[in-house]
Amino acid sequence: MVVGVYEPYASGQYSQKHLENFEKARTVFSEGNFEKAKEIFEIIETDPVSKSYLARIEAEDFNIKNWSPVWSMTEK
Repeated sequence: MVVGVYEPYASGQYSQKHLENFEKARTVFSEGNFEKAKEIFEIIETDPVSKSYLARIEAEDFNIKNWSPVWSMTEK
């Protein structure tokens, strides 16, 4: 089963630049360019989703060779 996850936010909560950076970081992350993604996520780490991406990149068990864009959620 595949489930999309969305983060609702209030209008004006994040700047247009923040949202553009998030999309760029997410794109380079999904392409496997983790160092570039990390650089961008560190700039915009004020939102919970960016923090999640950073945590995944920085996780000790993160293995680029076995990387998959699919996340297995173990917590609610």
